[in-house]
Amino acid sequence: MHTVYSNTLAVKALASGTVQTGATTGVAVDTGVYGNNFRDVLFVIHSGALTDGSYAVTVEECDTSGGTYSAVDSSRILGSLPTFAATDDNVWNSFGVRPTKRYVHIVVTATSATTGGILAATAVLGNGSLNPVARS
Repeated sequence: MHTVYSNTLAVKALASGTVQTGATTGVAVDTGVYGNNFRDVLFVIHSGALTDGSYAVTVEECDTSGGTYSAVDSSRILGSLPTFAATDDNVWNSFGVRPTKRYVHIVVTATSATTGGILAATAVLGNGSLNPVARS
């Protein structure tokens, strides 16, 4: 049976926490987790209370989880990379990516944030080689 549950796997991409001025790197998302070999990633980013500043999201990829990450080519990004303003409390944004490397992560760059804001993200992995997806 083809269902969203049997064809996708949701994993943490950015732990919920305060983001302040500078770059905050999310968790390395393994598109090969449990042998699934996912080819698509949907990032869902949620803001909590944003007190000041602005927050821009980018996505990077790498062959190894601890290696040097580089920006995903813009032609492989589905939708628009989101930004959040101080007035965007409790806003959900999403975008997709078709990475060419095994690991991807998001980077949130905050500017003009003194007290910062709360952000969290989930990566929904899809279009894998196993159906249903392996979960362990």
